[in-house]
Amino acid sequence: MLCVKYAISQLKRFTLRMSVDSYEVMGLRVACAEVQATRSFSLETKVYKYLKQVYNKAGWKFIRVDTTNQIGFPDCLCLKGSEYVLIEAKMLKTKKLTNVLDNMTWQPGQIPFMLQALIKKQCYLLIVAKGSKLLILGDESYVRTMLSYTDDFRFI
Repeated sequence: MLCVKYAISQLKRFTLRMSVDSYEVMGLRVACAEVQATRSFSLETKVYKYLKQVYNKAGWKFIRVDTTNQIGFPDCLCLKGSEYVLIEAKMLKTKKLTNVLDNMTWQPGQIPFMLQALIKKQCYLLIVAKGSKLLILGDESYVRTMLSYTDDFRFI
């Protein structure tokens, strides 16, 4: 039985390796994984609740940040020991993500923060939701790490 579980876990890891593509964000190449979740997202708040479950299950403290006084700071901060991950969640306004700037609603300061985080390869993820699909964009190591936290995803 243990051998079967090990084989399945290795197969999942192989699938994760094969399922991360690249995407261009304002001239920067970032990793992008498109996954199908087991639930549908109609509001950003539902995405936050889902991410909180995923990160808490993996042993992280998930904090929804009130950004009224910090223009541009991401929506969520996840902490585990001395590690951190910043997450910006967005709802896709169009059927397909063709342009990060035009296909979702941004608040002042969010785009410059995202660009600086991606340029510096900081622990930053942009999660874009449309129905039950999630696009996870960021530095490849952080995208892969997030994907490893749940078996809830099906790769598209």
